[in-house]
Amino acid sequence: MNSTSGHEAGRPGHRLLQAAARPLRRALVGACAGALVGGVAGLILAAQVLMQNPSIHGLRDRVSVLIFFPGFYLAIGVGLGTLLALATLLAPRRLRPGAGAGLCGLTVGLVSWLFLFFDGWARCYDCHQWFRDNWPSLTISPGESLVNLLFVALRSLVIGAGIGLAAGVTLRWASSGGQRPRRFLAVGGLLGAAAVVLVGIAWLKPVPRVHPPQYAPEMLRAETSRVRLIVIDGADWRLVGPLVAAGEMPHLEALIARGATGELGVGFPCISPFMWTSLSTGFGDEIHGLCDFFGYRVPGGRALVTRYPGAGDTSKELLFRRLAITLARRGIGRTPGASSRQKRVPELWDYVSAAGRRACVVGWRYSYPATALAGVMVSERFGERERSGATVYPAELAARLPVDVAEATEACVRRIVGPRIAALSPEALGPMAPRLERIRLHVGRDLRFATIGKMLIDSLQPDFAAVGLTSVDALEHRFMLEHVLGGADDPEPLTDYYRRFTSEEQLALFGPTLTRVHAVFDSLLGELTASATEEELIVVCSDHGHDLDGSGHRFGPPAMIVMAGGGVRPGARLDGAMIYDLTPTLLHVMGFPISSEFPGRVLSEAFDPAWMQRHPVRLLIADEEGERLFEPGEDLPSLSDEDLERLRSLGYVE
Repeated sequence: MNSTSGHEAGRPGHRLLQAAARPLRRALVGACAGALVGGVAGLILAAQVLMQNPSIHGLRDRVSVLIFFPGFYLAIGVGLGTLLALATLLAPRRLRPGAGAGLCGLTVGLVSWLFLFFDGWARCYDCHQWFRDNWPSLTISPGESLVNLLFVALRSLVIGAGIGLAAGVTLRWASSGGQRPRRFLAVGGLLGAAAVVLVGIAWLKPVPRVHPPQYAPEMLRAETSRVRLIVIDGADWRLVGPLVAAGEMPHLEALIARGATGELGVGFPCISPFMWTSLSTGFGDEIHGLCDFFGYRVPGGRALVTRYPGAGDTSKELLFRRLAITLARRGIGRTPGASSRQKRVPELWDYVSAAGRRACVVGWRYSYPATALAGVMVSERFGERERSGATVYPAELAARLPVDVAEATEACVRRIVGPRIAALSPEALGPMAPRLERIRLHVGRDLRFATIGKMLIDSLQPDFAAVGLTSVDALEHRFMLEHVLGGADDPEPLTDYYRRFTSEEQLALFGPTLTRVHAVFDSLLGELTASATEEELIVVCSDHGHDLDGSGHRFGPPAMIVMAGGGVRPGARLDGAMIYDLTPTLLHVMGFPISSEFPGRVLSEAFDPAWMQRHPVRLLIADEEGERLFEPGEDLPSLSDEDLERLRSLGYVE
């Protein structure tokens, strides 16, 4: 019998079957190990999605999230695990782990390392400088970036090795001895219990409930002030302050001389959709709904992920910046861009309209499609190619608005780069042509909206007017490097590192760009405020600042704010103000009571004490019977200690 068995084992067909079975077994073990890691990673990600996007609260939407992300990551894990397990066949025979616990532990460790590495690499800004030529930083060298990248790889490897070792030991324990079924059930039970706890925590996270105020005309006090709000995307005191001191921005200097100044603290992530919408609503993105430039709508449901999961920027680049767009192009989910359709609470102009007052909104970011209001709205998409949604409200107004500002734009471009450069053809400019075209594009946009804003404000005399200008931020992203290096008192020769991003020729040409762009903006500011009376409140602010090291505004530099007129005390300083404070402050100036639902406060320190005494803050508090208006000195309803402490922290009660 042994002889027969040996004879059969020596047959070529049997040896072929044995040779084929080995990689198949390894592939199966690797697929299972990868599926385990991918499923766990996907479940953790799904739980983070639900916890950080509390607006996803319907049963169907939550289930779709809990199915899609584990399934998606499980598929990736199966592929990685299979490939890694098969790759072990290339190792010397002595180093090959068996097809059981050893191979499973090794594959789990390697797949975990890859997941952790790509996750850490995607969110580690310091690593990006090593391979991204279009995202310069004056503070991080390629060498430092490579060290950071290696550190992320090493840290991921250590954690992955620990996970793999634990998986191998656990599997060996579960598969040995006579109690094998019970041990496997115990391991499966523990994993299942952990999954249930994780999902339960995410599922039971309370949905934030807010009741935006419902204003009516009779709620407004008799004496009100008009408000003119001008937002400059990305303006920062570190750039603006020296220019004002040098006399480059005389109109802003005049407002500062008779007004209050300060900084506005910002939230995270420090990007435009979040900031602009927080300025106009007074709430954070968990309430107003806009967090990033686009969200991801999960297949099989209506769940829209707007705040990307994880601490900091975890998975942001890997899944949502690149992979989500790729998936959407292949019909797996959708990536709708940030727009007014996603906003879940009213904005400043909605409150003004509800109270029977007139509003004028021009160029406000993420106001497209234009919405109905008592007044006019020209969204930030006006003047672009045809769109499915309304760019102007009322629609018939569009035909009367100026679109072509080419002549005025060319005059500004000549002012920024000089007549000789402005007149050169793209062929003559060579690699500098796209940068000059960017200046023309963004300055032209601001000129269009400043012209429209001045025309509508002067003709309609609205109670509230808001104009959004964005060229400062857009061109800071393009020319900050030249501004900083070109503005040095004793500039040193460019190193090879900086030559990756600029040249001596571009430094000489574009070094003064940001200074001159700010001067152009100051001219627009003068036109937009020329018709304002002393009693009208003028507010000039930004949505965030801009770092001077080339990193943009990723790390949340504070915004700037200037307030003048309308009871403002000249020389007042605003300390500790936040972007959420703008909405309640402007509503108070316009005569509205302030809802206790707003997380921000009225910036009373900006106003003359006598003015504040004549115009004390009135509160609108929601209770079981609805909203009730409370005048100063009137007894408040019984509130919880938490609500009372919040009102006390906002300065509304003693």
